[in-house]
Amino acid sequence: MIIEQKVTLENMLNCREKRAEKQQYLLAKYHQPVVFISLVWPGEVKDSSASRYVMELAVKTMNNAVEHLHLHASHYQCEHLITGPEAIYCLPIDNIGLSILDLKKLCVRLERAHPLGRLWDIDVINTHKRPISRSEVGLPPRRCLLCEKTAHLCARSHAHDVHTLINTIHRRIDEFKQRAGN
Repeated sequence: MIIEQKVTLENMLNCREKRAEKQQYLLAKYHQPVVFISLVWPGEVKDSSASRYVMELAVKTMNNAVEHLHLHASHYQCEHLITGPEAIYCLPIDNIGLSILDLKKLCVRLERAHPLGRLWDIDVINTHKRPISRSEVGLPPRRCLLCEKTAHLCARSHAHDVHTLINTIHRRIDEFKQRAGN
């Protein structure tokens, strides 16, 4: 049973710092791009059965893509933190001749193709410790979950009520489970 706890700003800042340290460590250890998966999950409760379910689907989808490419992750870890589930991969893309931009395109395709992929945030960090942006692969910024505006603008301006966003997310999950027969 998951005990849903409210996340504080301090929790979020500490997690962000630890995440950056982990990414830097893995980049230094493996000299390979890092793929980091987190969720688009508004509100004070980030670790729940629903968020774990969505992360499980994200990891399964990423594992299938990695396997399809005949890649073997040098490192893989998935954690369920108070700040939400997250997964991290180090991928030896040079072994198969895949560029960092191709890896980013693949990750965006995974987000776009899966019915719940819009809830995934898959970041690709190159070996120079720099995240690859959607614009670098010719793609527009993410759209808001509720409207057609840029997600970043809506989030920054608090354009939508958190409860409306959370209800939309849970409705999407329920609809997906219904279609999948879960």
